[in-house]
Amino acid sequence: MIQTLLIVGGDKLGGQAASFSTGRTDMAVRYDRSSNAARVWQLMRRGVLPPTSIARMAICEFRRPAPPTFAAPEIRTNGQMIQAVTSLRPRRIVLFRAGLIVRREVINLGVPILNVHCARLPEFGGLNSIARALAAQEYRQEATVHRVTEQIDRGEVLMTKPYTLDPDGSYCSNEASAYGAGLDLLERLLDSPGIL
Repeated sequence: MIQTLLIVGGDKLGGQAASFSTGRTDMAVRYDRSSNAARVWQLMRRGVLPPTSIARMAICEFRRPAPPTFAAPEIRTNGQMIQAVTSLRPRRIVLFRAGLIVRREVINLGVPILNVHCARLPEFGGLNSIARALAAQEYRQEATVHRVTEQIDRGEVLMTKPYTLDPDGSYCSNEASAYGAGLDLLERLLDSPGIL
């Protein structure tokens, strides 16, 4: 039986998270490929992702070491997520760096959906959270696991892992601290099947 359907972003951090399933028969992985240039452009036009943030994140991704290659099917839409849940019948869904906005029809399937977010909630929910925390001088942060609801990053927080941002460090070093805490928390969550 599949305990966890792990849906990860299609970047190097997502690949690192996907590698946690190696050798496990109780887990299935899907790569979230819902983001594209048009979506990034739309977020930039709405002011959700400033161009400077996009550039910083791209530089950090370029510099980040590549994880071991891990092949897994892709998910681009909520319909494909529903198909994966219907065929795999997992006890829970865990998201890590997934950009797909989970719609009501997925939530209504009755499978608990948990998200790993790498900044304190609710203050720093949504995109660009690390840059916003640095700008607000809120250096004491925590990666969180929360229940997914129809409101982005507003569900009940179930687990946390504290970390500290460095005001004198580079954006990439701070991003590494945040996502390091998030990956640690993800690994702990995956080893805790009772957390739903």
